[in-house]
Amino acid sequence: MRSKKELLERGLYWLERMRSDGFPIADDVTVVVDSEQKKCFAYCHKKRGTEKYEVHLTPALAEIEGDIVDNTIIHEIIHTCPGCWGHTGMFRVHGVKATSLYGLKYPIETQGDNLQSLALQRTRAYFEKSKLVLVNVESGEIIQSFKSSGTWMHRFATRVLKTPITANTEKWMLVKDFGKVLLTPMLSPSVTEENKKAFNEKFASLGLACYPSLPIMQTLTVHPRKPSVSATAKVKPQMEARIAAKAVSEPVVVYTGTTQLSLF
Repeated sequence: MRSKKELLERGLYWLERMRSDGFPIADDVTVVVDSEQKKCFAYCHKKRGTEKYEVHLTPALAEIEGDIVDNTIIHEIIHTCPGCWGHTGMFRVHGVKATSLYGLKYPIETQGDNLQSLALQRTRAYFEKSKLVLVNVESGEIIQSFKSSGTWMHRFATRVLKTPITANTEKWMLVKDFGKVLLTPMLSPSVTEENKKAFNEKFASLGLACYPSLPIMQTLTVHPRKPSVSATAKVKPQMEARIAAKAVSEPVVVYTGTTQLSLF
C-alpha cells in the first residue's frame, strides 16, 4: 500500500524523466492526488485559456501493482504533449515510444486501457465508493454504479437477477446495493453450485472485497443401516437345576418362640 506522498513522488519522477528523454511535455504540469476522483485511475485537466495542465491521480492507485501505476502516470503525462489530447495521432506515436523505451509491462493503448479499468474496479477504494456492484460469477467482470438507482446498470441488475432461469443464462451476483454490502450475495437463477465452487477457487481466493466467498450447499448422503437379527437359543435346563429351582420355589418357615424367620 502506497501513501499519497509516494504517489506524488512517482508522478514527479516520471515528469522529469520523460522531459529528459525528449518528450515534448508542457512546461506547466502539476501532479495531484484527487480524493474525489472515482471513475478512472487518472485524468489530465487543462485549464481553459491557458497552457497549464493538472494530472489527477486517484488514491485507489495506492492498491495497484507498480507497473499499472507507471503506465497510468505516463499515459496522462503524454496528454500534455502537443497534439495528444485524444488517443490517436501523436498520442499514439509517443505512447509506442514510451512503451518501448521504458519496457512497460502494459502497452499504452489508443482506445482505452481495459486492463487498468478492471484493476481499478477491483480496488477497495473503488468498491467502497460504489452504490451498486454486480459481479459475473464466471468471468469476474465487474459492473459498478455510483448512483443508487435509475441507471442502465440497475435495469440490467433487475433483468439478470429476476428473470426466470429458462429465459436467462447469464450468471451474475449482486454484491452491493444502495451503498450497502449484502451479507449474502444475490445470485441470478442460472448460477449453479459448480459455478460457485469455481468462483471461490478462481476469484474469492484473491481476498478482494468485490469477490466475496460464496456459500456452498453441502450434499449429505445417508446410508440406512440394515436391521440386525439376533437369535437366542433356548437351552433346556439340566435336571439338577430344575430340582434346585423346585426345591426353593417356596420359602421354608421356622418358628422359634414368638418370632417367625424365613430362611429363603
